[in-house]
Amino acid sequence: MDKWIWGYRQSVRWYTVGAVKNRIMSRIVGGALVGGATLVGLVMGSGVANAEIEPGHYVGQAMMYGFIPLPEMNVTVVGNQWQQDVYGLGPTLPAAVAIMPTPDGGIMASGSDPFSQWFFRYELHKTPTGYFGPVFMYGVPMGDFVLTETPRRANQPG
Repeated sequence: MDKWIWGYRQSVRWYTVGAVKNRIMSRIVGGALVGGATLVGLVMGSGVANAEIEPGHYVGQAMMYGFIPLPEMNVTVVGNQWQQDVYGLGPTLPAAVAIMPTPDGGIMASGSDPFSQWFFRYELHKTPTGYFGPVFMYGVPMGDFVLTETPRRANQPG
């Protein structure tokens, strides 16, 4: 039904009380569904923000430039400390290096400040057999590092 208002033809909708109630209820139900889906997504998506490299014994090897293997080293992780026995000759290095936790592993660098991490760092990510990640020197990826879990051997520290 059309009506003339201020010289313009307007279409007038006549709503019944039932139609208004249905429209209000559909908006409430729709809003509840959207809100519920949002909450479920937040709960499912939330998790541990930081993981860490699991304490234990590892064998580590760097592949510089992707194809030059460096000698294997025995690595022991205690808490967030990295202790390495280069060449398997015995004692760990005098200075244990800290590991900064990331969502799927850790960053091993000589310090926690950005300059130290730019100078030299390993970014290790969890894999089924241990950890793997790039080696950075002066901010440039220089190779890869493989950290494989291993049972303790006689020449490993700790």
